[in-house]
Amino acid sequence: MPPPAAPDISEEEHEVTLHEETPVVDKRAVPKERVRLDTETVTDERQIAEEIRKEHIELDDDQEQFGRQDRR
Repeated sequence: MPPPAAPDISEEEHEVTLHEETPVVDKRAVPKERVRLDTETVTDERQIAEEIRKEHIELDDDQEQFGRQDRR
């Protein structure tokens, strides 16, 4: 589009709007590729030999003095 024609120069004051071009830099996130993930279940059986420890608590029969009524 050409700039508007300037009026003839006379003794009157005239106003002319000047334009310049400036570059516009922009960044956009656009989809580039699609990746699909899948899981694979692997089951493995092994023989393991190890000593297992456990705790055992022994109670005396005088539980009535503590107010316990049930016996387990």
